[in-house]
Amino acid sequence: MNPVVNHDRIRATAGPSGNQPIGISEYNYANALNSKLIPLSRTKLIHRPPKIHKGKSAVYFTINEEVELAKDCKFTLIGKFSHGRPSIKDIRSDFTARFTLKGQVQIGHCNLKHIFMDFSLEEDYLNIYSRRKLMVLGSLMRLVTWTIDFNPEEETPLTPVWIHLPELKWHYYNWDALLRITYPLGTLLKIYKTTEIKSRSNFAKVLVEIDLSKHMRDSIWVGIRNDEGMECGGFHQPIEYEFV
Repeated sequence: MNPVVNHDRIRATAGPSGNQPIGISEYNYANALNSKLIPLSRTKLIHRPPKIHKGKSAVYFTINEEVELAKDCKFTLIGKFSHGRPSIKDIRSDFTARFTLKGQVQIGHCNLKHIFMDFSLEEDYLNIYSRRKLMVLGSLMRLVTWTIDFNPEEETPLTPVWIHLPELKWHYYNWDALLRITYPLGTLLKIYKTTEIKSRSNFAKVLVEIDLSKHMRDSIWVGIRNDEGMECGGFHQPIEYEFV
C-alpha cells in the first residue's frame, strides 16, 4: 500500500530523502520526447469578441475560466536557481539520469534562473516536490509549486515540510482526521507510508505545504464535543517540523 495524497491524488511511493529513483520505471523524459508528450490544454472556452479598453483592443477572461485553465497546471513545479542555471538540455539529461518517473515530465524554459516542470502524474509531482531542493549539475535548484499569480521576480513563502505528530492517538491515523488536525498548519499533501499502514505508533508523519512567513505552531488543540456542541474533552497535540 502506498502513501495517500490530497485532492483525489494518485498514491505516491517515495520517501522524502535521497536521490534514488522513485516509483517503477514506465516513462522517463527521453521516452516522453520520443513518444507522446503531455498534450496542450483542451479546456473549452466560450468564444467572445474583443472589446476596447482605454482606446486599445482588449480580451477578457472570467474568474471561472481562470480557475478552469489553471487546473491544467496543477502538477507544475518551478525550479529556481539563485545564480543562473545550466542549459535546459543539460537539466533534462541530468533529471532523466537521476529520477525514474511513472509518468511523463516536460521541462521548459522560463528565464535564466527559472524552469517549468510539468508532470503528467501527481505521484511524480509530489515525490519531487517533497525534496524541496535538488543539486543540478553543481547548481542548487529550489522547488516551489506553481500558482496562478506566479511571478519569477517574487519569492514565495510556501514550501512542503514533513511534520511529525508525536504520540498521536491511534484512531486519528485516518486521512480525514489528519486533514482536520493539520488544517491550521497549511495544506496536507500526503501521508507517509508508515503512517498510512499504521506500522509506526510513536508519531504520525505527513507532508504539509506551509507558509514560512507565518507563525509556526508547536501544538494544536484537538477538542471533543458532544451532540449539543458542548466541549467535553480534548488534548494538546504537539507539532514537530523536519528541516525547517
